Amino acid sequence: MSVFMTCFFIVFSYVSPNEKGITLIWVGFALTFYLLSDYKLVTSHIDRLAERGSFIILIYQYGKKEFVFWMICMSIFGLVQYMLQVVFGSFDAMMYKLGVVYSNVNNGEWWRLFTGTFFHSSFGHWIVNATTILIIGPIVCIISRVRGIGVFLLGNVAGATAALITANLSGMGDSYVGVSAGIYAMMGWFLCYSKINKTDVPSKLFYTLLNLIVLSILLTYLMMPKSSNSAHIAGIVTGLLSYFILPTSGKYVLSQK
Repeated sequence: MSVFMTCFFIVFSYVSPNEKGITLIWVGFALTFYLLSDYKLVTSHIDRLAERGSFIILIYQYGKKEFVFWMICMSIFGLVQYMLQVVFGSFDAMMYKLGVVYSNVNNGEWWRLFTGTFFHSSFGHWIVNATTILIIGPIVCIISRVRGIGVFLLGNVAGATAALITANLSGMGDSYVGVSAGIYAMMGWFLCYSKINKTDVPSKLFYTLLNLIVLSILLTYLMMPKSSNSAHIAGIVTGLLSYFILPTSGKYVLSQK
């Protein structure tokens, strides 16, 4: 399907050249490369597909409470934002009072780097983050909910800080929203976990995760250029480092499930 879409976009761009068409071609190439490389990883050994199926079943069995936990968290984030927008009168007014507005943070209101990350620019933005966190959140929190939450919060602050520094250096942008850096932090943490604890996860899952993270960063850059990739990268780095700061105790790992 991705190959067909890429070919279609190539023909479309040839007939009617435009910047969006070129972007879609690159998106198609990226998706095709990811799918083909992961297909090769899974099918190169007869047991890998079964391993991944068993892993998904394990996550489904033991991750229900964690799924509900993150669903409640994201619902609270959305509901609180809605109520604050009603109280302050608009999204912009709420951001000025509580959000990560760079000028306010530069004036010493550093607490905004924490509170402002839970806001989202639109319902669509919230949906994307909610969907992603409902996938990665339960996996990480099965290993340890405390560490999962800690990594998520650290990633949010690190992402907002990276976005602030980037904006100060480039002079572009005036605010930051979203928990995507925290999500990337959890992905980075689990990436490290899957590399070190190879017997706990399906074979070659590390490479699938690595390719997925690279693909996600690339697609965000291509399709949402206004998004802060520096925040996403900071989130990933925070997650990787957090594994060694907040490692598993060895008493609660996936292999014991």
